[in-house]
Amino acid sequence: MSNETSSYIAFAKKQANVGVHTPRRASLPPSWDDTDLLLPSTDDENSNKDSSAVEGEAAAAAAYMTSPSRHHHHQRNKSRSMSGDYSSLRASLLAQNSNLASVNQKMAEHLKSMLENVRRKTGTPMADAPDTVQLEAYRTLTTVPPFSYLPNQEIRALVKDLHLLEYQDGEVIVQQGQDQNQSDRDVYVLAKKRVVLVRLNLADGMISSSTNSTDSISNSGSSTPSVDSSLIGRSSAKFVGYLDAPAMFGEWATLFDGVRDFQVIAGGSQVVVYRMSGERFESLLAHHHAFRLKLALGLRSSGIFADIEAFVAMMRRAVSHDGEDKFDMPAILACYRRMVPAIHANLHSSLLDLEGWTYAVRRLPDSITSTYTYLLSNHVPMPFMHPHFRLQDVFVKTVARRRQAFALDHGKLLVVMREKFSDVLDFVSLLCCHLHESAKLRTKLVRPSALDVIHRCLWAPERRLEPSFPLGDRKLLYHRCQSSTYATASIAEQKQALAQLPLTAEEQQGLQALWPKDFLYRIWDIICLHENIQVRSDLTAAAVDATDRWAERIRRAVLDLLAANRTQPGSTGEEPSDLCLRTEIVTHIISSNTTSVRNLLSPYLLQRKAEIYEWGSKAHPEIMGHNVLSDSDKFCALCNAYMKHHGQKAIQEQEEVDGACFKTLRSTELTGIQVELLDLDALDAVYAKLNIAPDPFLASCFPDYDPETKSWKEPKKLCGSKQARLLVNIDYAFGKQAEQLISSLSLLFGKSVASVGVMGKAGGLQGRRGDIIVADYLVFQDGDEQTLIDNTGVDREALHTLSQREVHSGGVLTVLGTLLQDSRLLNFYKKLYGCVSLEMEGSFYARELRRYKKAGLLNDDVNLRFLYYISDTPLSQDQTETLSSDMSLAEVIPPQYAVTRALLKPVLEVRCDNEAMYL
Repeated sequence: MSNETSSYIAFAKKQANVGVHTPRRASLPPSWDDTDLLLPSTDDENSNKDSSAVEGEAAAAAAYMTSPSRHHHHQRNKSRSMSGDYSSLRASLLAQNSNLASVNQKMAEHLKSMLENVRRKTGTPMADAPDTVQLEAYRTLTTVPPFSYLPNQEIRALVKDLHLLEYQDGEVIVQQGQDQNQSDRDVYVLAKKRVVLVRLNLADGMISSSTNSTDSISNSGSSTPSVDSSLIGRSSAKFVGYLDAPAMFGEWATLFDGVRDFQVIAGGSQVVVYRMSGERFESLLAHHHAFRLKLALGLRSSGIFADIEAFVAMMRRAVSHDGEDKFDMPAILACYRRMVPAIHANLHSSLLDLEGWTYAVRRLPDSITSTYTYLLSNHVPMPFMHPHFRLQDVFVKTVARRRQAFALDHGKLLVVMREKFSDVLDFVSLLCCHLHESAKLRTKLVRPSALDVIHRCLWAPERRLEPSFPLGDRKLLYHRCQSSTYATASIAEQKQALAQLPLTAEEQQGLQALWPKDFLYRIWDIICLHENIQVRSDLTAAAVDATDRWAERIRRAVLDLLAANRTQPGSTGEEPSDLCLRTEIVTHIISSNTTSVRNLLSPYLLQRKAEIYEWGSKAHPEIMGHNVLSDSDKFCALCNAYMKHHGQKAIQEQEEVDGACFKTLRSTELTGIQVELLDLDALDAVYAKLNIAPDPFLASCFPDYDPETKSWKEPKKLCGSKQARLLVNIDYAFGKQAEQLISSLSLLFGKSVASVGVMGKAGGLQGRRGDIIVADYLVFQDGDEQTLIDNTGVDREALHTLSQREVHSGGVLTVLGTLLQDSRLLNFYKKLYGCVSLEMEGSFYARELRRYKKAGLLNDDVNLRFLYYISDTPLSQDQTETLSSDMSLAEVIPPQYAVTRALLKPVLEVRCDNEAMYL
């Protein structure tokens, strides 16, 4: 032993409080073998791989009492209170009493007594240690990633913030389980010897820590875990593996704000550990990018998201067919059940997860409870394209997702996919959520008494109608029961029956909210349907797909719009346009809610602002009297309701007034994407002609408008120009569909594209609903690819002023699906990549734009602007900020229109050299 090591151990023994210690939560990457194993019982370490799990108190006690180093290094120190010989104790008890149950009870009491005497070690502050001891700690840190990637000066400073602890054979270093006050967030560095990792599969409620929150560095504290000894016999332990020095452990509790997943036990005498507080560890994450990235790469390689990645991989195989067009739904559902989605948080609870179920059902076709065969296709199959087969007559509505679904026959549904991956992944994961919760509900209700209650309510003899009775307009059951002759049960009758079912009051209310008009019929469908469903796919590749046809419609519409507003000098205006879309226009592309752009810029609506205000004061006093909305936001909030109220007449009038500068392409060609084309130069002319006052925030973008006099200069007639200004406003894309859309637009407009703006809703990893997100960079979940966003021209102060909400800047995570995220994943990207929100399309847009820049089809100086507003906060415990609860006016209107204005202003401010444009 070196002199430095000797002085190190001597100092530790002298200074450290080596009394019993508080249980600590353990957390290590899941790369260890997770097979049920006993701790080693022979000198051959390879025997670990062949041992079997031991049930009951023996396994639980072994996790604490059995010392692996006893078999690999040396005998346990018999003088310590934690190192009693478990085997001798059990043998002694068996000799005294042959009743195994009695022995088990006594062993449980022994374990309980041991646990209740555990104390937390205070440790020795390294700041007071001799230079030789500090040097040893410095050398240890330089060999342990990610600390080895810190600057030397930071490592030296970190050494002084550590605490030194020494453990003897069999002592518990970190305790598995949840700390009630979440005060145990320390991170550990193993300096000497070895530790053993064990996962205790304890019965629910066996150990509940009551630790008071204490400072993990300066003050000693205590914890007395409460143990229900009656449950110990129903637990087991898994030997996970060894960890040899030098190494780091315990960081997961800090990163993911979760429980310790493992029990970490000293595997020899004089096991030396350095402990740092979770706050100090997080400060390293905040200030050292290389440290963060190395930690992220290490966690990724350890398989931290293995369950999510396995589900995605299974779906990729299903979509690619591999010779099969039928999805293996039992396997897919089993894979889904291994995840813990943030939205489906109670997946593993026996109680119904009504919040997650509501989210899924609202995004699935309405006939989901009575459908047993699904055909997922990216086109309408040939038999259904016959002129006599009217698909719209069998359209099935989806409440909260833009989804095309058609009932082909009883129990059979055609669902048209917008693209071949994201939409399929979304649909199947939502379907899995629905199937899982349906199975939980069926388990509760498949009993004679419950089935009899439902049957008597829905098909009571007195409800039967005589076959000869003229039905007239009498309501019958859903299409599944139209051939029967039973009148529909009223909502009151359904409620009365529901109250008799073995469900909690909360579950009854949730099911009524899920299907307000026919909840009991839906429950019966679920009982009868089971999960015996089929999902088939027909996702064939086509020479000309829907996106190509969509782009061709845009090309023709752009040429018609620009040609209609311009005449070449000396021409009659009747010749076909010969504009080149790639060179003779300046194109700005925005992905947004198309109605928000139209409401801000429409000459028809702005011309009728006073009329809309007057109508709104009568029809929607809740909007006009809202104390949060500005006058401009009130106007925008009323526009959609005004147009809907006045019907087709208002739509025709708007087309007549706005037609000179707007052209709308309705969502067709199976893309589900509406497009608004706006000739920005023609917009100036129409405003001037009708003397329309623009939106107050955007008024400065029109140089010919005088906001003081609220008047325009004399309008000028447009003529041919080499650079017309065009805005292409496309509706929200979905997932990977964004990649296809921006690819087609990039190929169509080429180097004429001057900017691309993306806006939409996002989940917030900080802040509250309605807050605004400015994406400084995007991070793609599939590979952690990053893209910087310049956001040129975005006024962040104006965003705050317009919305009266907080504005957050940072990374935005692009996830593969709304159900393919859990709290661990969200904390991973929040703390290691600085993400402040998440969405589903941004990285698909960004990486395709980067691809075309590299190919020379787009200019390198194309401006990118990505702005969002928070629709939910998945890491928050506030149940009012989830996707299953509706947003209020104050949470939607101000941020939505603030973001829209912020995207439009730099677009409208761009002015070309248009001297030749006007006659």
